[in-house]
Amino acid sequence: MPDASVAKGVAEDACKTLKPDEIVQFQRFGFVRVDSVNGKLTAYFAYR
Repeated sequence: MPDASVAKGVAEDACKTLKPDEIVQFQRFGFVRVDSVNGKLTAYFAYR
């Protein structure tokens, strides 16, 4: 997030197939860069 806050949420099972450094859009949230998908998806806010 631009203000360095942390947001947690739920994603579809299809997100398990994402690869690191992919940019994807989370509906009603914005675009994120995938960092890791090791059982738990970690992504960083890119832009709205």
